[in-house]
Order: sequence, then structure tokens, then C-alpha cells
Amino acid sequence: EDCPKGGFCEDAGAASRLVWQACPAGGFNPTTGSSSNASCEPCPVGTSSAAPGAKSSETCLPCEPGHFAATPGFSKCKRCSAGSYQNASGAAECLRCRPGRLCP
Repeated sequence: EDCPKGGFCEDAGAASRLVWQACPAGGFNPTTGSSSNASCEPCPVGTSSAAPGAKSSETCLPCEPGHFAATPGFSKCKRCSAGSYQNASGAAECLRCRPGRLCP
């Protein structure tokens, strides 16, 4: 029986069955029969997924305005820091506020 989507099955020894392990939050695995965590693909930049064991990239949701994901594989988008902002969704970075201006 193939290892199910959403994770991978490590061989736990000759006498035992394969043990399924979920891909961590921030990743997904759309294929069956995977044998290592290298099969878990990271969510793209500008998205995140809080769900472990995801079977498709559909769980990778765009970051909301005011948040960002600079690298692949985020389980939760980060909030823009003080002095920066982001009006768009799905952002990889925040924008700096102009000196002397009120940030949106």
C-alpha cells in the first residue's frame, strides 16, 4: 500500500510497517508513495499554511495586507514591523514608511 498524500512514510524497520508522518505546517505533499520529508514541498513566498499534513498547495494562502512571507515554507505570515507597511495580499516583504509621513 502506497504512503498517502500529505506526508511521507519512513521505514521503521524490517519487521514493522511503514510509519506515516505528516508534512509540517508551511508545506504540502501532493504525491503518494513518498519515503522522506524531502517530498514535502514548501508553500511559495508570500503565502503560508498552518495545516500539517496538507495534500496540495491550495492550503497555502496569500498573506493578508500588513503581513508578509519572505521565504518559502511559512506556517504563519509575519506582521510588518513598526515603520513599515504592506497594502497588498501575498507579499514577500513590507515597504518602508516615508520619513515624516503617517504609515497607512
